[in-house]
Parts: sequence; structure tokens; C-alpha cells
Amino acid sequence: MERGEVQFIPDMADASSKLSYPAVLDVNILNINVADKVVTVIKNPVAETDPNSPSITTAPQDEAYQTYSTRFWILAVFSLIAFLQTVVWGTFGPISESALVAFPSWTEATIAAFPNWGPIIVVLFTIPMMWLTQKLGLRLAVLTCAILLTIGTVIRCFSSQETPFTVLCHISSILFAFAACMTLSLPAMVAATWFPPNERITATAVGALMCQLGGAAMYMGALVVRSPSKIPTNEERAEIRSDIMILMYIHFGAAALLLLIVIVYFPAKPPTPPSASSATEKIDFFSGIKGILNNVQQLLVIIAYAFSFGIPAVWIGVLNLSLIDIQIHQEQAIGVAVTAVVCSSLAAFITARITDKVYGHLRVTIIGFLVLSSLFFLWFLLLSTQVIVPSLAQVYVAVAGGVSFEYATMPVLVELAIEIGYPIPESVTGAILTFCFNLVALVFLGLYQINSSTHTWVSWVLFACVSLTVLPLLFVKETHKRSDTDRKYI
Repeated sequence: MERGEVQFIPDMADASSKLSYPAVLDVNILNINVADKVVTVIKNPVAETDPNSPSITTAPQDEAYQTYSTRFWILAVFSLIAFLQTVVWGTFGPISESALVAFPSWTEATIAAFPNWGPIIVVLFTIPMMWLTQKLGLRLAVLTCAILLTIGTVIRCFSSQETPFTVLCHISSILFAFAACMTLSLPAMVAATWFPPNERITATAVGALMCQLGGAAMYMGALVVRSPSKIPTNEERAEIRSDIMILMYIHFGAAALLLLIVIVYFPAKPPTPPSASSATEKIDFFSGIKGILNNVQQLLVIIAYAFSFGIPAVWIGVLNLSLIDIQIHQEQAIGVAVTAVVCSSLAAFITARITDKVYGHLRVTIIGFLVLSSLFFLWFLLLSTQVIVPSLAQVYVAVAGGVSFEYATMPVLVELAIEIGYPIPESVTGAILTFCFNLVALVFLGLYQINSSTHTWVSWVLFACVSLTVLPLLFVKETHKRSDTDRKYI
């Protein structure tokens, strides 16, 4: 179409009345070329005659849908905050052997207690915090998250004395957990607010996988904190403690920089929405929660998400505790964890991008990947129980394969839950997903507080939770309510 040319598209009002789903916007569409960009202006006759539609509240009568390059900046900043939140949340798991030497009163239960604040706070406060986010907007939510990370990291720099440092670490873990309420729940909201339909799953995956990459980056702490000798001296304890404080300073510097970036530029939303579903006014927060509780199909997807994702996601932070049982120590565990997280992040991104391009096979994709993940976790179970003689190479492949195929389902499960529940807001669905998987994670991490000579039970739990979540998905009927709304105008 030439510059300035106007293309008229025939009236679609009659056709829309034959749709199998409730029409959100019956349209007369006018494509206008403005500055070499085609935007779609949609008139909504239904809104003029029936502004109180029972299925979905009405969208603006005249709306131009347009994307902005700013969306990549928004996604990058949010993703970095999510990345850092995971890094600081799991600080001590990857350097547990060093931390136990530097702080003699600490035990494995102490190491597990710090990240355990995450699921506790998220379970208790995700829903009220996401309600507040929906009221105040995306910018204030992300700004609050950055402030919590900055305060949490700076207080760990106040003292290296064992007792006050332990208390400060608990306080900081609580602050990091409040930040997690937003970093775990907001990826779908960021994607829906800023990205067009053919990029939404990918954007959701990027925001979420940066949390997973943070799980790999937390193991980089071992590059700063030295490993202890078999019989550490008092001088060595002091040196390791000094290394840990250097790591605390690095975390604070990164958090302060991200806070500054958010203050300088992080708009709440684009001037015009990127899609019809973004422009549509959705139901309120608590009506959305009620809608989820009454939607059996959506609840089945949420259950599958909570168990398949909740346990492997937090297990990465304490992976070395499982590997010690088969004589794989801190230095080697770093390689296993980093490989698993990087591979799983790539798998999630590739899966999301393909799903954006070839849409309509969400349930089959999820089931297929969960079955493959189960097979790899079964392999790891046989290695950890020494039914198969364990080797480092086998552990690399089994852990990376299990986590990668499981994590590849994450953005697809989120998309399926949102599609089935639409027009429930993405923030509400994200909050419920986050609440449920953290409830599962809380129980899982709580089991570490029970004294046990081995961690073989973890391998059984991993295999069971991933394999059994296929069952509820068999009863899910896949629908695409949100995408159908958008694709009518593409």
C-alpha cells in the first residue's frame, strides 16, 4: 500500500454474528498508513448499543493498535530485575560448603531456611500485592520491586559478625520474597501490556526464563567465594567470610543500578495498546479470582503448572545437596546447575517462539515435554539411588534434560491458563499461578528441615511431580479465547 493510501475493508458485522465465541468487538476496520506503519482503527458498534456486555466489558470505541520499540527496553529492564531477584534469593545454596565453614553455627537447615522465606511470603502476599499492582500500574509495581531488592542487598553489607549477619540475612530474604511476588507474577502482564499477539508467549518466556537464568548466575557466587579445605583453620574461616562480604557488595551494586534505571525511565504502558485484547477492559481482580475458582479447566492447568514447575524451579537452588550424596561436590555442582539452567532457558525460549509462530497446539506440546522430562528425571532417580552407577557425565545429561523439557512447558502452560480464563486479567491468572506453585515449593523446601542422612527422597519427588502432572492435562479442553479476539483484527 502506498504512503497516504487508505484501504477500506468490507463490513464484518454480519460475519461476526456467526462466530462460535462471544464477539468482543464487531468491527468496521480501516487500515491507515502513517509514517510507513500500518495501524488498525477499530469501531465498535456493539459498544454503542450495549455497553454492559455480560461476557466481556467493552473496549474503546475507536482504538489504534500499535507496537513500540520501547517494549524491548521494558522487557529487558524487568527481566534483569527478575534475574537479580533469583540470584540474591538463592545466594547461599550454591556456596553452602563455604558458608557452613565461615559461620560455624549454621547448618544445612539454615541454608535452606533463607530461600524458604520466598514461598512463605509469596503464598501469603502474592494475591494482595497483585491486587495493588492492578490498581497502581506496572511502573509502580516494578519500582517497588527494585526498591525491595536494593534495601535487601544493602542491609547484608552492614556486618559480617555471625549473629547479626544471620539476622540480616533472614530480613533480606523476606524482602527478596516480597519482590518475588511481582517478578514471578508479572511476565504475562508485561507481555500483554506491551507486545502484540505474535510475540506474547516469547515475551512471557523471556521474563520468566530470566528468573531461571538467575538460578544459574547464583552459582557464579562460587567464583567469588573460595571453597573450604577439609580441615579449615580460623584464618581460612575469616578469609571465606571476607569473600562472602565481597559478594554482598556486588549484589548491592547491581540492585542500586537497576533501581536508578527504573526511576529514570520505565513507563507503565504504551500510548496505544498493541492488540484488541490489551485494549479491552477486563473484569476486576476479585471477580477474576472467583472466575478461576469456578473454571475447572483452568484449575486443572494451574495444578499441572504448580507441581511440574514448583519443585524443579526451587530444587536448582539446593541442587548440590542432592549431588553430595553421589560424591559430586560444590565445584562440580556449579557446572551441572549452570548447564541445566542455560539449556532450560534456551528450551523455553525456542518453544515459546515456535508456539508464537505455529499456534493452536498448546496442550499436546505440554504433555509431550512433560513425558520427556519425566524420563530424564527417572534416569536421575536411578543414578541417585545407584541402581545405575553414577558418573558426572550422566548427571549432566539427566539433570539438564529433565529441567530443560520441564521448563519448556512453563510459558506454554501460562499461555494456556490465560487463554482458557480470558477475559480474566493476566495479572490475576499470574498471581494464582505464582501462589499455587510457591505453595508446592514451600512444602518441598520445608522437607529439608527434617534431618536426613541422604537426599534420595528428592529424586523420587521430582520424578513423581513431573510425571503425574500429565494426568490432569488429559482432561483439559484447549481453547483460545484471547487469541481469537486478537486474530479477528489481524
